[in-house]
Amino acid sequence: KYQNSNFQAFLHFLTKLLLLAFTIYTFSVCPQDTHLQSPICRGLAEYKRLVLDPYIIPPIQALLVHPSVAPHIEHAKPYVYRAVELTTPIFLRTQQEWNLHVVPQWEKRIYIVPHWDKYVTPRIQLIQSKLEPHRLRVMQKYEQRILPRAQVASYKLQRWRRQAAPYVVLAVSKTEEGYHAAKPYAIPIVKRCGHLLQQFALFTREQRQQFVDPHVAKIWEKVKELSRGRQVILEATPERESLSPDTLFTILETVGYETTASSTYFHTTAYDAIPTTEETDVTPTPSSLSAETTEVAPFAEPTFTPVPEPETSTQLAGTPTGLDSFLSAESVLAESLHETEPPTSGASAFVEELDAATSSILVAATPASSSSASPADEPTNSPASVTLPKITVAAAKATVPPANLRTDNEIDLDAFYAELGLDEPLENAGGSEKYNSDPPSPPAETEEEKAERLRLKAEETARKRADIESFQAKWEAELQAQMERSTSQLQIRLANLRTAAAAELASSTEVRSSIEELVNEAEKYIKGAEIYLKNLKGEGRRSDEKLALWDRVADRVNDKFNERFSATEGVINAWYRLVLDKELEEVATIAAEVREVAEKGQLDLGLDYAWLEDVTYDDWQRYHALIGTSEQYAHEVASIQNGTHPKVVVTNPMDPILQDLESEVQDVVIGFETRLRRIKRDGERAFNNHGNGGAQKEEDKGSSDEPEMEAESEASILPMPREDAREEQEFIPPVVIGRSKEEVLEALGRVEPIPEAENPVSGSHADPEEAVSQLAREVEVSAEMVHTEL
Repeated sequence: KYQNSNFQAFLHFLTKLLLLAFTIYTFSVCPQDTHLQSPICRGLAEYKRLVLDPYIIPPIQALLVHPSVAPHIEHAKPYVYRAVELTTPIFLRTQQEWNLHVVPQWEKRIYIVPHWDKYVTPRIQLIQSKLEPHRLRVMQKYEQRILPRAQVASYKLQRWRRQAAPYVVLAVSKTEEGYHAAKPYAIPIVKRCGHLLQQFALFTREQRQQFVDPHVAKIWEKVKELSRGRQVILEATPERESLSPDTLFTILETVGYETTASSTYFHTTAYDAIPTTEETDVTPTPSSLSAETTEVAPFAEPTFTPVPEPETSTQLAGTPTGLDSFLSAESVLAESLHETEPPTSGASAFVEELDAATSSILVAATPASSSSASPADEPTNSPASVTLPKITVAAAKATVPPANLRTDNEIDLDAFYAELGLDEPLENAGGSEKYNSDPPSPPAETEEEKAERLRLKAEETARKRADIESFQAKWEAELQAQMERSTSQLQIRLANLRTAAAAELASSTEVRSSIEELVNEAEKYIKGAEIYLKNLKGEGRRSDEKLALWDRVADRVNDKFNERFSATEGVINAWYRLVLDKELEEVATIAAEVREVAEKGQLDLGLDYAWLEDVTYDDWQRYHALIGTSEQYAHEVASIQNGTHPKVVVTNPMDPILQDLESEVQDVVIGFETRLRRIKRDGERAFNNHGNGGAQKEEDKGSSDEPEMEAESEASILPMPREDAREEQEFIPPVVIGRSKEEVLEALGRVEPIPEAENPVSGSHADPEEAVSQLAREVEVSAEMVHTEL
């Protein structure tokens, strides 16, 4: 059954393929086959005449003219005609331009391809040759630095994915099973939770509307009233309110010393048992005021009515402005007392304290002897005429109870104030504060104490200096030890790096393939030059043209070989640059370790030197010498790395390998240049018009100049310059040109040819004749361009 299904699928695929081919053939051939010469077109025509025209097309036409379909078609016809009208000119113009410009260019390949090969291809190859070393360097960087890590990371990710795959599958399956199992229970629970949340939100809204919103509305109304600037007047309530002494004293302190000097109409309250008498001479003394001030009876009358009485205006000469302000405050207080109910025992105590404070202030403010004026017979209704004695006596009258209500438990306020220290003058208090604010003066120091202090200070400084010098010596010794350890570590690391690099260089396929490509290029260009010279001899040009062309072609061949040699040198230099970067990283790491020790030493010693009293310039020089030693050590390790250190020498196993590579490349270069000069002289002799004598002279001259040319053209692929290379160079006699011709040819013959797929550099010109012919065409094109410019 499985084989039958595969066969059926193959038949279906074959049928579709044949149908596609038949469709393509029909649309491409039959429209032009007007005489029906093709059997397929003839069969389709007969099928149309016998089947489509009588049986298929008439029903379709009848359907199109049906009343239910025809209106839609008629409605769509204007849009179709408009679309055809707009697209037809565009299509015709595009087809015309295509047939006029594009088709001829692609059909005339004799014109396009040669010009492409003549102008574009050389420049593309030139750009590719310049970009090839950079591309190789980028690829080498990628293969050496990124690719190994990427491969390791990819391997680890694949391994983790394989290890985690069973757990992931198990988790997915369990999650799916748990979801299907919990779905019937979870959905009702979620819906129930949503319903409960809605109910809770409604409940909180109702509670807010019931308890919070009324208060917020009241607050908002108050805010609006205050924002309109209306004053809220609080009406007095008939309830009995008590005014505590603390509150009254606060009022006194608030308004007693800030109000302006003005008198206030003072309403006094009188007991029925106390008659109203007329005051004459009153001298305000503390003793009299204190004697007259007594407690108010607790059974005083509950109502107070202001009783106008004839009072005598007593003026006191020389009353200060501050005293007037105080009296104004006292009158305000008395008025407030008048408007309230009778004071209780606490209020009477406060009145006593108020009278005592008033007497103290009056004693300090009035002169020692005061004269009293004559009493006035007329009562004073003006608030401005009330003065100190009247107010004082009136207050005494308002507060003195009947004689039969006095008790023996009276308190001597003067003695109480004296015990508390409140009767001292204000000047003494201010002076004590001033005295306490000044710092105490230090006692005078004697000569013996000064000498002892200086001796102790010198001993402390010497002890600190000894500690700092010991720490300095410790850090210097630690720095030297770290430098010795770092030097030995650097030698070991450099030796390991260079040994690994030497093994890598010995087995490097990239370097070896680059040198082999250089050998192949040399052989290819030499053979191509020989073939081109033979062909050029047979051309019918003039001898001077052939000679000039041959000189340019030979120079061009030499330039191409030099480019190939530069690419080889770039490969070796790029490889060596990686090794050198690793060595420099190790050098930087070693130098950083030593500098870190020096910086720790400076961090430990810096503040100690800063706080040392007898620190000197030499101390700071020794302090900064830590970093200076680390910087000098950085130059020292750099000299160890580059091999210029006078004592420490690290062997470099790469030197013999690089010398072998250099000698091998030198053999190739010398062999190439020798053979190229011989071929060039052959061409010069063939195209030179000076005869055999001139040719022989040119040959002798060329033979005598060969050692100098070889000495000048000697190339080196070593990535690091050697100063003693020029000194070790010996003069080569003219009879010897590097290696012999047989040795060079034998070396070239031992090299295996590289396959074309593995040699992307020389794959485009594998044929020697084609390579040199291409160079000759480039020379001719360049000559034509120069001639055109001239």
